[in-house]
Amino acid sequence: MRNLLLAAAILLPAAAGAQSPEIARGGEIAQTWCSSCHQVSATAPTKDTIPGFPEIARRPTTTADRLRGFLRQPHGRMPNFELSDANINPLVAYILSLK
Repeated sequence: MRNLLLAAAILLPAAAGAQSPEIARGGEIAQTWCSSCHQVSATAPTKDTIPGFPEIARRPTTTADRLRGFLRQPHGRMPNFELSDANINPLVAYILSLK
């Protein structure tokens, strides 16, 4: 029993830092499609005029539903990527993981 508890104490912190496959996929999408205009991670360089994903994630009004709705519509100066749900859902999960 003691060995089991010791193993859990060692493995749980490592598992807590691991990303889900959906979040990892969203990070790939963000890097590929969004990083030329947006700061897509906390360690990426900031962009002066366009909100970064960490900033967007921290907004009190940011929810998964709002992000999905926003990404499904053409908006502002963004190129029209016509993202599918297969790309939107991981991207939303990734952005929300930056809170």
